Amino acid sequence: MLLFYIYIFIQLYLQEINSSGTDFDYKDTCKWAKEFPMCGEKFQSPINIKIPNLESLGELPPLKWNGYENAPTTMTLVNSGHSITLTGQWDDNNIPYITDGPLTDAYIFEQLHFHWGPNDSVGSEHKMNGNSFPLEMHMVHFKKEYETFSNAVKYSDGLTVVGLFFDISPMGSEALTAILGGVSAVSSSKDPFELDPFELSSFNVAIAAVQFATYAGSLTTPPCSQSVIWILPINTLNVSSKQMKKFRNIELNHGDTHNYRPTQPLNGRSIHIFTQWSKLYMCDVYRSTTET
Repeated sequence: MLLFYIYIFIQLYLQEINSSGTDFDYKDTCKWAKEFPMCGEKFQSPINIKIPNLESLGELPPLKWNGYENAPTTMTLVNSGHSITLTGQWDDNNIPYITDGPLTDAYIFEQLHFHWGPNDSVGSEHKMNGNSFPLEMHMVHFKKEYETFSNAVKYSDGLTVVGLFFDISPMGSEALTAILGGVSAVSSSKDPFELDPFELSSFNVAIAAVQFATYAGSLTTPPCSQSVIWILPINTLNVSSKQMKKFRNIELNHGDTHNYRPTQPLNGRSIHIFTQWSKLYMCDVYRSTTET
């Protein structure tokens, strides 16, 4: 019975993401704007992050990862047809959330999902200095003030998405191993699969985020709502080629072999870079003179 209710919750969530009720594919993302007008707006994601030529702006408190060490009571994996999505159920006092850094309020964890490509040379949605990574994980959070994801997505500061890059390593990732253990059950099925719960801190996100880029953008899938504060750690996490093969065995809608959107123009936006030295984050900003 619990699994049934989890299934209903996930299906409702996926309907919120695709609020127009129309499906999409990755064969020609330029056509998205015809069916989802927000996908053609000015401040879209992903983008290419250029690290050099930084201008110092000042200081900020460290980004805090609250409750990430708390394992949920249940953890569920589902194939949405566009990615695999991981959700959890926590006791009210143990729900993970992030604060401080560039954020003015608490942002509560909603779900995480992944973007990958047909080989190990591409797959990430964002690029770093023009370079792609084989895998990008999005940890989606909504602003506490707005109470729910579906309400928060209506506001320009409603969501924070932490986008983590993975690079190929023989070691792979233990946290990914825990998730990929359930992939065979969802590779060709939309039914949810219950994983053994684990802590989100297993991804070592706080270590990866010693230095991160942040900018204002959008969801990278339709409806492409411009409601996201992006946080992109510069340090990469590990994924093995064997683990990447398991991602590529996941059946996506319309026969898609990848699920990343091409980078979008900056259109005058600034990208801020935060670097932690001791207990202090120094804030720099890069203003691009070349749109990519």
